[in-house]
Amino acid sequence: MAALYFAYGSNMHPGRLRTRLGSAFAIDTARLIDYRLAFHKRGADGSAKGDVVPAVGEEVWGVLYRLHPRDAVMLDQIEGPGYSRCSVVVESSTADGQVEAFAYRARATAIALGLQPFSWYLDFLREGARHHGLPRLYTAALEEIPVISDPDPVRHRRARLLLESA
Repeated sequence: MAALYFAYGSNMHPGRLRTRLGSAFAIDTARLIDYRLAFHKRGADGSAKGDVVPAVGEEVWGVLYRLHPRDAVMLDQIEGPGYSRCSVVVESSTADGQVEAFAYRARATAIALGLQPFSWYLDFLREGARHHGLPRLYTAALEEIPVISDPDPVRHRRARLLLESA
């Protein structure tokens, strides 16, 4: 049985997720109600990564992917020990009503305030949001998030090549 995954971060970008998991198939866009997008999860590279945190009246948009169960387990390993898999209920853009899926939330031990995402990381979110047709107000808000430059030119170049190839 396939697993439903709600991607709200860099995995919204189809090229990024496809290079990580062969079975990933985007089936819909969706929103997580009463949450907001935050960039406070400390990544292995020292930059901020995305997280969803409870926030009444706010919403986080993302993409619903269908994954082979084997790839869902592999994604747990890719996301690493700083995230934990959790169940979320999202409103699907085309399906009637709500859909249960899994997503990732930052573990308390991985949260560090004052971090910012690398420019290429946020571009995965921005390009993914545009590719999947997320609401304009949401994509415009992604454009306003401050970023920093990646000090590692090899990692930066590798990310840019993936962004440009998709």
